[in-house]
Amino acid sequence: QKRSVTVKKDDKVIYLEVGNTVGSVNGKELTIDVPPIIYPKNNRTYIPARFVAESLGKEVLWDASTRSVLIADKENYNQVQDILTKSNEAMKSVNKYKFQLESYSKVSQDQFKMEYGIDMNAEIDEAGKAVHMATTLDMLGIKLESEFYLKDGYSYTKNTETGEWKKEVLSESQFEELFKSNSEIISIKEQDIGILSAGMVVTKSDNPDEIIIKGDVLLSDYMNAFSSDLGATGKLTDGMSMDDLRMELIIDKNTYYMKGIAMSFEGKIAQEIGGGQLGMKFDFDISDFNGDFEIVVPQEAQ
Repeated sequence: QKRSVTVKKDDKVIYLEVGNTVGSVNGKELTIDVPPIIYPKNNRTYIPARFVAESLGKEVLWDASTRSVLIADKENYNQVQDILTKSNEAMKSVNKYKFQLESYSKVSQDQFKMEYGIDMNAEIDEAGKAVHMATTLDMLGIKLESEFYLKDGYSYTKNTETGEWKKEVLSESQFEELFKSNSEIISIKEQDIGILSAGMVVTKSDNPDEIIIKGDVLLSDYMNAFSSDLGATGKLTDGMSMDDLRMELIIDKNTYYMKGIAMSFEGKIAQEIGGGQLGMKFDFDISDFNGDFEIVVPQEAQ
């Protein structure tokens, strides 16, 4: 009769009416941003997720990269947030480390199909402002190997075909920008901590010295990078639907160093932009924190 919705949980009673921007929680009237609506295509009533969830004591976050509303128990949210904040602080003390990255991507759209994998081994010395990366790109059965150094104001790039090195002098700003883009890999951005805290939970680990956090969210930089690689629609999520998102973080329980990141997703590309499927897997293992190693440019490259 009143086209109203009543939500009851524990000691909370939430009352809403279709088209009305005033609702109530336990009898106290509150103004809401958007009123409940009846969607004519399925004759179902939709209620504002944030208002209802927050009234029930939940944390609510919007993940723009995947267009998802994340609703979490506050206890779980606070636990994950505390771990990630400690990890971010711990990683600030790391100025040398090594990492191995393995990724696999597949895209099929209309008559177009592509699969490729990337295997990268790298050494980073933030204090000494030096980077060394060796990468293998496996595409269409062809493996392309490349190697790169950044040190003392120079970049050194190995030609994949001839094996010869190219040495390039960089301005101070060019060197700083290039070093920053290649070394800032293991920090989680502040805006991502909330999303990760809402979408992940601490799970049991077989290793007593590790903390494992899993969930169905992704780092925003990861999504933006993959979207940029496709380049078709500007933003990947503008033309696709997500079927399966998975992410796992491995953190040292004693030091809170981030030891590993694993991510994957599957999705469908909308028919209006040429329907298809895509997917990606990504494994990132970090080691030798503040290790006793030196990045040395080979003599033949200098």
